[in-house]
Amino acid sequence: MEVAARFLPQAERYNLMPAIDRWVVRETIALLGAWRRAHPGAELPVCSINLGASAPGEGDLVPMVA
Repeated sequence: MEVAARFLPQAERYNLMPAIDRWVVRETIALLGAWRRAHPGAELPVCSINLGASAPGEGDLVPMVA
């Protein structure tokens, strides 16, 4: 069984998805920033993030991304 298939339902059950979503966004932005510094002038690669179903309702997530 895939790890995410076992982990994510428990994270949702214990209301950990908002914290996980914020961590994933912060880490992704940090990685893209490091990539940008290593490749100045290059176009950023396309990146997508799968967030939990409750992510749109998280009050601090959208301002954090902006």
